[in-house]
Amino acid sequence: REGPRAAAPIPPSSRCRLHSFSLSVDDTLALVRRSRRAGVTLGSTLGAALLLAVYRRRHAPRPGRFRTIVFVDQRPHLHPPVSTEHLGCYISMLRLAVRLTPDASLYDVARPLGEAVYAANRRGERFLSAIVSKPLMTWLLRRQSERMGTTALSYAGPLALQENYGPIEVTSVHGFITSNRLGPELAAFAHLSLGRLHLDLMFMEADMDRQEAQEIAQAVAHLLTDEGAHSTAQDEQ
Repeated sequence: REGPRAAAPIPPSSRCRLHSFSLSVDDTLALVRRSRRAGVTLGSTLGAALLLAVYRRRHAPRPGRFRTIVFVDQRPHLHPPVSTEHLGCYISMLRLAVRLTPDASLYDVARPLGEAVYAANRRGERFLSAIVSKPLMTWLLRRQSERMGTTALSYAGPLALQENYGPIEVTSVHGFITSNRLGPELAAFAHLSLGRLHLDLMFMEADMDRQEAQEIAQAVAHLLTDEGAHSTAQDEQ
């Protein structure tokens, strides 16, 4: 079986850099509808767009299986349920690999990624991952031979926020995945709030400069809007 392709080389040291962008209300609604018609979750669509954009910019045209990290929420699956007053982290990290080719479309990637997430959850890997994360990171830190993956996504889903809390107006919410030199080339925290999709990207300056990160962000937005719409239209023909 073909193994995952190696991500970028491990930099000797680096600093994290940030970039954020949002889709309009209309583009967000259209994206949600397209994902439903394609039979994939919005999280899988976002993960595919992130992975495909980085692949096209930094790894194409060589085909291969590339590793992505998906963070999944444990809270809905724990018994007894965790109290909402308990602010501890109940998130697991799934490392999955998806085959990419230069001609792959957004939903060509989103479907197998969604299937991989579903299969991993059915096998109980969301719980196994929580147990093995510490020894896995210890192993990676000792070996210093590979990156954790090409991309990572934490999708929080819809946030129950009001536009106003008394005199305080909510304009946006941001969050960033912390990383290190063994981390992915590009990581994203995504959520829906106030009718719009928001993505907060984190990259390391040893991997790419701000211009390249912005170009990848534009490619992600293009995949989620124009190219994604074209891909869905072709599937429906």
